[in-house]
Amino acid sequence: MLEKLFRQIKKHTSIESPLLELLIYYFSGRAGGSRRINAIDSAKDKVQHQLSESEKDYQNDVLPVIWDFAARPYALGDILTTLIDWTVKAEKQNKKWLDIYVVATPERPASAKQPYIGSLNFEKFLFELLPAFNFCPIVRNVHLIRSREQMERTLLAWNYHRIDSSPTLNQYNDELNRQQPFMGDFKNIKAYFDEHKSVPRFRQLKSESPLKDELLFGFKPDSIFVTVHIRQRSKEVHSQHGGALYRDSDQDVWLEFINQTAKNHPNVVFVVVGRLAEFTRKLYNCHNVVILKHYGLGLIDELSAIQHSDLFMGGISGPAMFAMFTQTPYFLFQGESSAQEAATYFNENLGEESPFFTLATQKIKWLTPSVNDLNHYLDNFINNKKEVT
Repeated sequence: MLEKLFRQIKKHTSIESPLLELLIYYFSGRAGGSRRINAIDSAKDKVQHQLSESEKDYQNDVLPVIWDFAARPYALGDILTTLIDWTVKAEKQNKKWLDIYVVATPERPASAKQPYIGSLNFEKFLFELLPAFNFCPIVRNVHLIRSREQMERTLLAWNYHRIDSSPTLNQYNDELNRQQPFMGDFKNIKAYFDEHKSVPRFRQLKSESPLKDELLFGFKPDSIFVTVHIRQRSKEVHSQHGGALYRDSDQDVWLEFINQTAKNHPNVVFVVVGRLAEFTRKLYNCHNVVILKHYGLGLIDELSAIQHSDLFMGGISGPAMFAMFTQTPYFLFQGESSAQEAATYFNENLGEESPFFTLATQKIKWLTPSVNDLNHYLDNFINNKKEVT
């Protein structure tokens, strides 16, 4: 009751008071106020601490942002979309940098929507995805927080000193209690594009592609690198818990396409990215395929390979979301069954092959591709590439 009262006061008076925020924080939440009493008491010294001039200058240039896995998913695509959205928010506030706080604790390692992630295995998922935050266009620091109370104390201090954050103190509290995270979407990105006629692109962590390692791969100089993600979430042990299985690719179609390409375009090398469970034995037998994880390489190398490839192909997935905000040409395939959902998510019209975030060489094809479709689009790309060179 008191929480609702304080929220109404804030709504109707436009009061931006740290005390009011603190009261809302205290009286909200299913866990009651006892944990918040401890958090507030232990935060007193930090909250009352006066920031030095250098700290104030630093905070003026930085937007602190939080990804807490207790409320937000272990999902590459959601993380990448939010990184671009955070970048847009920071630039709107005239901030030069983002400080990213990633929160993961064994006491509450994941949201209820991912019940297969628990205290014994959450670190596997965490460290698979953690490198993705470094590709943020304006990242300054990435902090891994192992104590949620520590994160709350930090938020209280930011609130006291009127330092903006995303999410705010009470948004963060709502995320944890209601399991409704304030994640990024394409609406803010579209608004940014309408104003600037461009969108932020992921930064490069490596000046050269891992594919240039001739000792490891032995590729020829005229090789054409096509990075591919053949989404196969149904092969995961926890696929019964969901995971949008309708977005999986037809593996047999892609395998036949890869085999035909070996004959039609022997200089094409397919660089396959994704989860280990997605790699079938037949894929390993293809002589024109390189699976980066087979060589012990990780997410940074996979995403860097996408940035340095000649072309990316695949369905709508985490790696595809990364490709969307790079300079790499791509063909993304969106099946008809979920086309309307995808169009709404991208904030675009159904069937739009060149959404606002694409470059001239980047296309979304609204179909479930056949072998002939894949051959057709690859042939067109190679022919256009020859004309340019």
